[in-house]
Amino acid sequence: MRLSDLVSNVAHSAPDRALITMGDVRLSYGEVADRASTVAAALRSSHVGTGDRVVVLSRTTPEFFELIVGADMAGAVIVALNWRLALDEMRSIVDDSGVTLIVASDEYRSNAAQLADEVDSVELVVIIGPEYETWRSADDPLGTSAVDAQIVDTDRSDAAVMLQLYTSGTTGTPKGVMCSAAAAEFTLPKVAESWGFDEHTVALVPMPLFHIGGIGWSLVAIQGGGRLVLLDAPSAADILDAIERERVTDIMVVPAQLPPLCDELEKQPRDLSSLRTITYAASPIAQPVLLRTITTFGCALRQIYGQTECFGPVCQLEPDDHVPEADDVAPQDHLASCGRPVAWAEVAIVDPETGEPVPDGERGELWTRSPQNMIGYWGRPDQTADTIRTDGWLRTGDIAEMRGGYVYLVDRLNDLIITGGENVFPAEVERVLMDHPAVADVAIVGIRHERWGETPSAAVVVAADAEVSAPALIEFCRERLAHYKCPTSIHFVDAIPRNPTGKIIRRGVRDQLAAVQR
Repeated sequence: MRLSDLVSNVAHSAPDRALITMGDVRLSYGEVADRASTVAAALRSSHVGTGDRVVVLSRTTPEFFELIVGADMAGAVIVALNWRLALDEMRSIVDDSGVTLIVASDEYRSNAAQLADEVDSVELVVIIGPEYETWRSADDPLGTSAVDAQIVDTDRSDAAVMLQLYTSGTTGTPKGVMCSAAAAEFTLPKVAESWGFDEHTVALVPMPLFHIGGIGWSLVAIQGGGRLVLLDAPSAADILDAIERERVTDIMVVPAQLPPLCDELEKQPRDLSSLRTITYAASPIAQPVLLRTITTFGCALRQIYGQTECFGPVCQLEPDDHVPEADDVAPQDHLASCGRPVAWAEVAIVDPETGEPVPDGERGELWTRSPQNMIGYWGRPDQTADTIRTDGWLRTGDIAEMRGGYVYLVDRLNDLIITGGENVFPAEVERVLMDHPAVADVAIVGIRHERWGETPSAAVVVAADAEVSAPALIEFCRERLAHYKCPTSIHFVDAIPRNPTGKIIRRGVRDQLAAVQR
């Protein structure tokens, strides 16, 4: 069932059921369905047709959902643009996507105007507010009523794109991932059932909507007929207050958000009795952080592993798996994994050079095959062919190993450091250093070395009120790792460059270290 049908069906059967809560804004399924139908008519009157791209440049806002539902009615494709990007980065994505319409919030009015001036394909800019209201509700000069716009002859084939999200670009130029309507229709019901999302679900959305974590999480809640509580770049206090105030049942966060949430809850307890599940995703988690979260919140936890290229989860570590050993001292081994493959996706760990499966317990590249996978990268057939094989397997670029049915992520294939012919995975070294009580955050990158080719180097953020020396941290590593894996240099920095989902921007770390060394 297509997204617009999901909303319309609930709107017909329970029009007053709450769909969106954000501050003082309360919108029901009926209201969003009505607004979405006028968006569909406005898109058609603006000559936005099947397959045309529409950029949304805005922080988290209720209008995003009437736009994505309305675009689905009209057969258009929503491109959710990362508002944190510099103007040049935005221009690159807008130009790449061939967008015809930009819908932007007022704070990005200037950016939208410049993009329209500089990108030939852009024909119209609409600013959220009175201008948007006028655009959405104006009489259609083409004579298409809002009701007629709800049923248009759109392409419902497997190649019909619903959403185009751009990769984070942590290792290169962002690529437009084409998420098909067919993938959404296949995946959303399965994930909603897996997570127990239904009409009683109240899902908090603290992640940005330009990321698959934010929009994917939201669409699963809509699939179940639940309510969304939207927050824009919230603090830990904002998140906990919203859980208490709105009686939130489920929340999704990145691991970097968990320590401040634990700190805030320990400082000021709230009534979080409504909270059923914390889902975490998008970057590795340190074991001490995970164990502390289990103890502090006392609710179910779920880890999911996936990518923008995969519309839904590829692996899940279920709540039943989040059970520490006796006395909460040491985790079960599988607690260090990202879980088991989901029932609707195939997973294989293979030799990245040959594509042959590797034995259980050996490292290889994680491949996955499922109808939830992307169609490909927009306008990049060569890179699509490099990522999706002719037999349907998608190469994730993640190194992992399978043990006892659980998948253990090691690192990104592109982040591999080769020192003296030996492989070093930065995430493995980072996990060790994060176990040191004086380390608040850390990133490992390879630096050039005359003898070994390259060696690991660490950027370290020291915990508040803690002191530690570089030699002490190196010795800490040497007690726990083979010496060739240990950093040969450690540099103390104020913060580790990370993208909005918590992933380390390693080129930014290299720039940091280069600046320190100058």
